[in-house]
Amino acid sequence: MDSKTQLDDLKVEYLVNSNHLDEVWRYHPSNPNFINPLKIYKELKDKLDELERKINILERENNSLN
Repeated sequence: MDSKTQLDDLKVEYLVNSNHLDEVWRYHPSNPNFINPLKIYKELKDKLDELERKINILERENNSLN
């Protein structure tokens, strides 16, 4: 691997890890604006359940038209 490719790979890896660190910080208790993971999990789960319900309704409607 040439040094340019290696440098590009290292930069990409740095960015990926930096983004990951930012994401983890959102949930870190030392962050004054931290996100409660239990709360966000429930919110996302509820949202997914609602989306699934809507999808099922539309799929049934579409199937009945065919």
